[in-house]
Amino acid sequence: MITRKLISKLTFVFILSLGTVASLQAQSTQSGGWGHNGDNSNDGNCVDCTSEINATANIVQQLACQGIQDLEFGMVGAGSNDQVSPNGGNESDENAGKFRIDGTSGSDVQVTLDFPNELTQLNGSETIPFSNGVGTWNSSDNQSGANALGTSGIITLGGGGQGFIWVGGMITAANNQAAGDYSGTVTLEASYN
Repeated sequence: MITRKLISKLTFVFILSLGTVASLQAQSTQSGGWGHNGDNSNDGNCVDCTSEINATANIVQQLACQGIQDLEFGMVGAGSNDQVSPNGGNESDENAGKFRIDGTSGSDVQVTLDFPNELTQLNGSETIPFSNGVGTWNSSDNQSGANALGTSGIITLGGGGQGFIWVGGMITAANNQAAGDYSGTVTLEASYN
């Protein structure tokens, strides 16, 4: 059983405790509190600061790609193969396909060549296997001084903003290959690197 005397003692202890918390809080606020400006915000910054960076851009000329010359195998006998090299310097190299890329001079350009797996007869359904598709490049229109490209790589546009790509490959005609004209598509894709 709780007596009146015990309730009075408990009330006094509770009032004393509240008084002590209020006193401590008042002292803390008067001495600047937890923050540096007396605002109780513990942000850790005593001094404001500012900083700047630049927003930059390099505007380049839009790329333009143009097919200049088809890859020409010429007349190929049934049961034989024919190969055209893109390297320059040989008679067959004159038949290499050729592309030109125009853009901002000195820029690096990622180039990808997509070769067909076969050439298809124009007035029929026969096909001839196409293989060893490969390209070379130069920043000037000089095939014999061209650099190896393979089917993908980075080229650098020359002082006039041009790059030249030559392509070659091989076809193999079967012994019973139907006579006629055959064609396939070589695709060049280019983007600034």
